[in-house]
Amino acid sequence: MADINKEAFVELQNKLVETSSKLKQVQMQIRSKEVEKKRAILTLEELKGLPETNTYKSVVSF
Repeated sequence: MADINKEAFVELQNKLVETSSKLKQVQMQIRSKEVEKKRAILTLEELKGLPETNTYKSVVSF
C-alpha cells in the first residue's frame, strides 16, 4: 500500500512540475501579447493624429 501511495505521489509531483512549466510558458506568451497590444494601440493613436497622410508599412528583406 505504501508503494502505491509513493508511486502516486511521484506521479502527481511530476505532473505538477510539468504543469508549472506550461503555466510559466503561457504567462510569458501573455506578457508578450500584452506588449504587442500596447504597441499597436500606441501606433494607432499616433496614426489617428495624421489625417489625410499616406502611411506605409515598412518591408524589410534579408
